[in-house]
Amino acid sequence: MLPDFIPCKTEVVYLTGIIEIVAAIGLLIPDFRIIVAWLLIAFILTDRSCMTVGNTCF
Repeated sequence: MLPDFIPCKTEVVYLTGIIEIVAAIGLLIPDFRIIVAWLLIAFILTDRSCMTVGNTCF
């Protein structure tokens, strides 16, 4: 569920899904493992910042 002010909700969901799949593949490649891990941490923190009661971002 995304807030009302975000346009193209379906496309955003697909884009974040693709990012997660590419990141999972990146974790399997030793040369990219550390940078992908840090990028996933940043991705998860920014993703979770919008998940509050009532799905309102702060």
